[in-house]
Amino acid sequence: MYPRKRIDIGWSDLGAGLFASKTGHDEQSHRELVYKIEHLWQGPHYKSASLHGETPWVCTLSVRTGFDLALQALALPRGSEILVSAITIPHMLDIIEFHGLVAVPVDLDMAALSVDASAFESRITPKTKAILVAHLFGSRMCLDAIAEVAKKHDLLLFEDAAQAFIADDYVGHEQADFSMFSFGSIKSFTALGGAMISVANREVRNAIRDLMSSYDIQNEGEYFKKILKHVPLRYVGGSPRRYSVLAVMASTFGEGHDHLVMSLTRGFPGSELIPRIRFRPCYALLTVLRRRLEQAHESHLFIRRKLGQALSDRLRDHVEIPGVSASHRTWWLFAVVVPSPDTLRVILQDAGFDAALGSTSITWVHPPEGSDDIPVNARRVMSSILYLPIDPAMDDRALDRMSSLIIDYLKTTQGGSHHAHLAAGQHDSTSRLSHGDSKLSGSVGSDEEADQDARCA
Repeated sequence: MYPRKRIDIGWSDLGAGLFASKTGHDEQSHRELVYKIEHLWQGPHYKSASLHGETPWVCTLSVRTGFDLALQALALPRGSEILVSAITIPHMLDIIEFHGLVAVPVDLDMAALSVDASAFESRITPKTKAILVAHLFGSRMCLDAIAEVAKKHDLLLFEDAAQAFIADDYVGHEQADFSMFSFGSIKSFTALGGAMISVANREVRNAIRDLMSSYDIQNEGEYFKKILKHVPLRYVGGSPRRYSVLAVMASTFGEGHDHLVMSLTRGFPGSELIPRIRFRPCYALLTVLRRRLEQAHESHLFIRRKLGQALSDRLRDHVEIPGVSASHRTWWLFAVVVPSPDTLRVILQDAGFDAALGSTSITWVHPPEGSDDIPVNARRVMSSILYLPIDPAMDDRALDRMSSLIIDYLKTTQGGSHHAHLAAGQHDSTSRLSHGDSKLSGSVGSDEEADQDARCA
């Protein structure tokens, strides 16, 4: 079975984390390592950045931690509104609510996975204080126009780039007040935790650092256990054959591999979110994060991007693919919108493709109480979404087989013609972005797409 997601970390990194978690480190050593990491990532060529001078970056336990710290430091009036791109992780909404603020969703163009700046502007009220934009599924929307709207109305701009780091020198939009990158368990270049938060305003940045200095350091033993939990996933995820054995064993002796994989990779399981995110990253996590940043290179993701483009070429005439026309996409997740996704998931899993349903870890944003302004695109997509595996072990034959199963399924479902119509519409709007052979020997993207990537990077 081709796994839904490989844990993107090397054995030597896991070993370094295990070793660091079992050796003693004082507060001074911890501060020095944080300082080195924050100065390591400083701009277009962060890996060669100087260790001297001021940096906008703050290293935190998670993006959730950084977002919570920012809202603490800002102390926005209770009842203030934050305009939110309409698909995000529920924990970000929980943090907004915890601070007495109100999330107001703004719908997306699902083909581009982007929000039109005018849609944000039309929802601004006297209570609006900030905009929170999440880049989704490994795509990256152009923020230039949104940043102009934020500047025009004196709003803060939060850029949630948790899914968007690909080591291509993009370290956040230059006009964003906060840019947030994650290195959690299933992210590219994972450190099994940790985040980098850019804070443009010096006073806010200093306030965040003061707040975080009062936090306890994450328990080294907990991080040690996290590494041990991910070792078997890293091992079985490296081979479709081994992953198949895991799936069979999990179904025979437990609740199934879906439950197992989700439970092992969930960043903050359980309830009581705020107490669990208010920690500083431990020395072992910092050690792994530093190694991952030093090793990170865009070419590492070349196969995934090529596979994603090849699969998109096969399917885009038949099924709706969120992000198919995004100006910059890396297929961190490959999503399709289908009728009865659970039925298709079973078909694909029986054929050896570990497709996954939309989970509780990402959701569409409900409008605030008293509002009927529902983000219809986001709601529709998240109710019928299915994530397809893109694994380096897959070849043309595997892609053809998975594509055929999906196309045949759509032909036999009542909604097949509807989804084919949607797919045709998205193809019409993106055909200029999708030249080249549909096989793996084809190019990842067209020259025109590359030019558009450069403009919005």
